[in-house]
Amino acid sequence: MFKLLRWIMTILGAAYLPAVFFVPALSPFRPDFFGWILFAVYVLVVAFLWHLDSKRNRDVSRGFDPDRENPELEETRNRLLHASFWSSLFRR
Repeated sequence: MFKLLRWIMTILGAAYLPAVFFVPALSPFRPDFFGWILFAVYVLVVAFLWHLDSKRNRDVSRGFDPDRENPELEETRNRLLHASFWSSLFRR
């Protein structure tokens, strides 16, 4: 549903520009400064929606597996687990 909404919003934003310049009924919107500000905010919202989806699956889409690519990651995890285990014993 999110991807469909994102595509619909993108198509509507892209169709707005030629419609304002070529459809005579929309000609009052051409010189309207506030209308262009609203359109810029709309474009920023659509860009933000595209950015949200790209951040969600960035590692998977590029074939990057952090556990496999970083061999020191498991050692770091074990050291942190070991340190938290001993610190929890001394807190009692």
